Amino acid sequence: MKRVYLIIPAALMLAFVVYFRWWGPRTTKVQFAGESPQWWKRNAVAILPPITTTNGDEYEGRDGAHEASLDLRAGKVVLLGYGLPYPWNSELKEIWKREFDVESRDLAGCLVTEALVEYVSSYNRIMHAHIIERFGSGTPEAVYRKARTLYDERHNRKG
Repeated sequence: MKRVYLIIPAALMLAFVVYFRWWGPRTTKVQFAGESPQWWKRNAVAILPPITTTNGDEYEGRDGAHEASLDLRAGKVVLLGYGLPYPWNSELKEIWKREFDVESRDLAGCLVTEALVEYVSSYNRIMHAHIIERFGSGTPEAVYRKARTLYDERHNRKG
């Protein structure tokens, strides 16, 4: 009877170990920018895979400035964004569209690639220059202030 008390937990432990080894996390070597490959010989292997990769990144190698100039030639004025939106983001988009006929698009949330950041930066640089040339130098700041005020009015907040 006492052998059963030892065999059952041992069998369960063995089953757990086999299950964990089979379905457990697979380690991936992650090389950080600027690190040499020998760094991995001296340090531990990272458990988590990299969040951003260059494989399959749709913005890798794209020229945002060129695409922005093509959009301007086609008569489209668009501002691109990424990251956590402001609470007054819907009011901001509404004002840009209603008063200036400028479309505002969010391309990504908080997890972005370096290629996306470079693309959005170069695209918006061209669009901001066009907006300032067309509507005046204080326009972006005025739109942000107006959107914040509209948000506060709609939500009965005092800023």
